[in-house]
Amino acid sequence: MTLHLPSASLVLLLALASPRGAQQVSEDRALPAGTSVTHVGIYDYATQSLQAPPALIGGADASISCWNNDQPNNYYTSLTHSSTQFKEALDWGTYTSCTQLQRVKRFDISYSTNDTATIQLRVRFYTGSLGFGIKGTQVADYLLTNLPGSTTGNQEVKQATVDVSSNPFDLPNGAFGTSFQCPAFTAGKGTGPMLVGPPNAAGDVNGFDRYNPNGTYSGTQIYTGGTPFASLYVRIYSDDGFNPCAGGLIKNTSALNLGKLNPAGSTQISWTTKFYGTHAQQPLKGALATLYLSAAPTSLLVPGGEQMVDLTQLVASFPPQRFVQLAGAADKYSPAFSGTPPPSDPKLSYVEFSYAVPNVPALIGTQYWAQMLYANPLNPGEPLRWTNQVQMTICPL
Repeated sequence: MTLHLPSASLVLLLALASPRGAQQVSEDRALPAGTSVTHVGIYDYATQSLQAPPALIGGADASISCWNNDQPNNYYTSLTHSSTQFKEALDWGTYTSCTQLQRVKRFDISYSTNDTATIQLRVRFYTGSLGFGIKGTQVADYLLTNLPGSTTGNQEVKQATVDVSSNPFDLPNGAFGTSFQCPAFTAGKGTGPMLVGPPNAAGDVNGFDRYNPNGTYSGTQIYTGGTPFASLYVRIYSDDGFNPCAGGLIKNTSALNLGKLNPAGSTQISWTTKFYGTHAQQPLKGALATLYLSAAPTSLLVPGGEQMVDLTQLVASFPPQRFVQLAGAADKYSPAFSGTPPPSDPKLSYVEFSYAVPNVPALIGTQYWAQMLYANPLNPGEPLRWTNQVQMTICPL
């Protein structure tokens, strides 16, 4: 069945040759999505519930959006009418991550519905998707069972940020696909993902495949005549790969800082946070190492390297700590070193700093920046050196 739309948006169902030579025709419609658009908040996959924005600290910490196929055109494709019941719609393209680890803990979806009941959507991600029946390899599968429906019974557009930090996945660069399916719905109601474009994300293809519930390919959908494009709404955030409750993001914006500082333990309230410092010198009596925690970063080129913490905004709850090397070569570590000692290295000294984080809920969400300054008695002309910097976040217990 074909819905007759204005000529600028005429829907033509095309039979397209797949790379394997098969020709298929899919049965689908581009439907008006409605003008009421609402971002419903953060949808937590672990609890299948909505959380008002912003997201909880300690959840999906990703903040860099790498794939932005998010320009809706006021049309959607239904997943619930008779000709596509329970079918899977898969859009494909070429993904390029904007972070090194390619970890995904968060993505945005947008759908239209006139169903006042709770909406179920199944969202999958694939690698190697080339379209026209080449589905690729599934790398993630999320069943969202409690998305909000229409508040009026009319067609309404909903946008949601899905937090999957409880079950993240890695999305390699290259060909990939995102699919939507509606596993349960109210008969006679229209629900489905928003159509996007023009424009589309760089690398996205104007077309989406249909797959039957048993996984068999049932055709590729292409719309011509201007808008809408046959492309599905999704925005993917790439993660820096660190959990703010289990460590810190290490930064060294210049090559000047020779020492190293690494976090360990947790930054949750009422827990103990540990920092392990390494300073490039032999263990010598009188060697100094001082850790500073600041409420703000900075970038100052000084004789000791690059100062990356603002010493005018030190954190009162975490005052500077100083470690003085007490003995000679036998004392490579700070006396309170509680972790497994690093491998023996006569050219390096190690130090451990610990902070008890107060059980103060007001601290949750606070970010601070740590950096260690050490003095090398072997080189009086250049006695100070900075380490790299660690960015931390205090999280809920």
